[in-house]
Amino acid sequence: MWEESLREMRRAGSDAVAPRPRLSITAIAEANRMIPAEASSVPGTYSSALTPYVVEIQDRLHPDDPAQVVVYEAAAQAGAKTTIAENWILAVAGGYYPARMLVALDTDLNARDWSKDSLDAMISSSPLLRDRVRAAVSRQKNETVLGKWFPGGRLRIVGAHSASALCRMAAKFVVMDECDRWRENPGYEGSGVSLVLARQTTFGAARKAYICSTPTVENDSEIHSWFERGDQRYFHVPCPRCGEFQPLEWRDAETKAYRLVWTPGRPDEARYVCRHCGAAWDETDKNVFLPAGRWVASRPDLGGGLITSYHLNALYAPLGWLSWAEVAAEWEAATAVAKTGSIDKMRSFVNVRLAQVFAEPGEAIDAHELADRVEPDWGEAIPEGVRTITCATDVQDNRIETITVGWGLGWEAWILDYAVILSDPRDQDAWARNDAVVRRVWRTRDGRELRAAATCVDSGYLPQRVLEYCRPRLRWHVYAIKGEDSKGAIWDRKVRHSGKGRSRAPFFLVHATPAKDDLAAYLRVARPGPKYVHIPDRILASVPDFLDQLTSERRVRTRDRKGNTVIEWKKVAEGRRNEVWDTMVYALAAAHSLVMGGLRLEAPVGPVQMPVVPPDAVPVEAGGEAVEPTPAAPPPAPPPPRRPVKRSKDPWNRTRRDEIKARDSYLGDMSDWWTRRGPRRDRW
Repeated sequence: MWEESLREMRRAGSDAVAPRPRLSITAIAEANRMIPAEASSVPGTYSSALTPYVVEIQDRLHPDDPAQVVVYEAAAQAGAKTTIAENWILAVAGGYYPARMLVALDTDLNARDWSKDSLDAMISSSPLLRDRVRAAVSRQKNETVLGKWFPGGRLRIVGAHSASALCRMAAKFVVMDECDRWRENPGYEGSGVSLVLARQTTFGAARKAYICSTPTVENDSEIHSWFERGDQRYFHVPCPRCGEFQPLEWRDAETKAYRLVWTPGRPDEARYVCRHCGAAWDETDKNVFLPAGRWVASRPDLGGGLITSYHLNALYAPLGWLSWAEVAAEWEAATAVAKTGSIDKMRSFVNVRLAQVFAEPGEAIDAHELADRVEPDWGEAIPEGVRTITCATDVQDNRIETITVGWGLGWEAWILDYAVILSDPRDQDAWARNDAVVRRVWRTRDGRELRAAATCVDSGYLPQRVLEYCRPRLRWHVYAIKGEDSKGAIWDRKVRHSGKGRSRAPFFLVHATPAKDDLAAYLRVARPGPKYVHIPDRILASVPDFLDQLTSERRVRTRDRKGNTVIEWKKVAEGRRNEVWDTMVYALAAAHSLVMGGLRLEAPVGPVQMPVVPPDAVPVEAGGEAVEPTPAAPPPAPPPPRRPVKRSKDPWNRTRRDEIKARDSYLGDMSDWWTRRGPRRDRW
């Protein structure tokens, strides 16, 4: 008995100190993970045969793989995004590759729910984790729902709404789930994904990050931007008829033909059409082509082997999850609602099912079109068509940008100058340099001297400093303005005031939405003349991204909370600069302030000139026979003169006015008397 016990002790000791085999993440999950019945429709031992497209993605998270960032842009409830993260946690907490691990979700509430529902269920159902991971009970020190301890490491679960939570712990392995739902700039410290990746700096090449999410809006999707940084892999499957490999697509990018087809009104007949042989696939063919699929990189030149990115839509969902008939029915419902003007269902379908970014329908101006209209600089003397000049100033945290625009008849515009003062707007020197820009004297080719007749300064940033600058310069028509995205007159003549007493300063309101609509119409005019915007090449030489900023916003049609249609102007890309666009809008508003003061910029419309025909000219028909001209109709008779209004010699108005004054005075005295009498009001 003692010898048998000794052998058991030696065997247990050797097992404890022996290194674990270098198994892949998929092999570890298939050997140790048990899926409970309440968590999946396919309970029991985990098998990758159900979703074969996740094998390569989760094996990329192995420490021996050179990839440091694995990006997975997938449809909701079809790509098994969370399953990959849970299998990785199983391998790390199970002792195969122990290390510090961080899991970041969008909110604290979702982090707690995932820890209680998914993580605790996986720990209790997996024998590998049941004895290694300490449960979150009150009698154990430092144990919480959001913190799990295991030999060799720790698992921390946080919400991405706080920058302090993301930066609290350095971790070798990181999971970032649904990053498109994170706050845009938590704590004003930058992107949440960048903050998390910064906590892995000390681990060097051994660090691993798994970023997964469903995409959202075009040019504002974190997961899609990371997908484009990687090698952009798509899952190619063979055709059951011809054997050619191809990715499952909703619509062909070249021919614009739909790959999933069915009879309208009969989504249960949905079939997939092969792009090579044109054969129709049944959904039961998924059991054949899904296991034979493989990931193919469309941009192997990107990522440098350190960033691998994957994309998967809902057409790959295995049998029993999401059928093609359900996808077709959702598409028909989304298109039917979109015809009424609501795009919410279409947005959800594109994001959730197709795993694509949604581009809001809107009107945008292409910067390349404006590049064709750039003209040579006109030199020191500006064109003689300029009738007046306006300026607009935009204040940023480290600079002041001012545009100078000349306006002619028909609202023809010439961009004369764009000055960028790289100085702190809190300093007096920056505003003194801006005075030189605003008060500059311009000479036209016909010898006239012009100066800015009106200037608008945006008070959105540093409003107190802007008001202090504009108040003593009102005699120069330098106005502090506040832009408002609403309808109405572009220039609101009502003078508003900020502050009280001696610090009371005036400012004006500019309705930016109609101003942007007008400016966009001006930029679409292709020929010089009324409403044409002249852009000299000198401006592009000093500000290379001038045209990109001038086309940084587009007009979109959305719905408010009440379901009403609302017209808004939004940025084409979230990080795109728009100072040129804003200053041009405010320069247009300054021109409207001059028009409301009496300036005329409308193109003159003269009387219609009829051609004069000599009396001896006789028109000839094609046959050569002269035709007598048709006599002109007699001019209309002039209207009868209006009868003069007979006015009375008696000054009735003055008499009536005196009677009204006397009556008001009498009623006022009677009112006072009535108030004094008090109890006698009832008798009256």
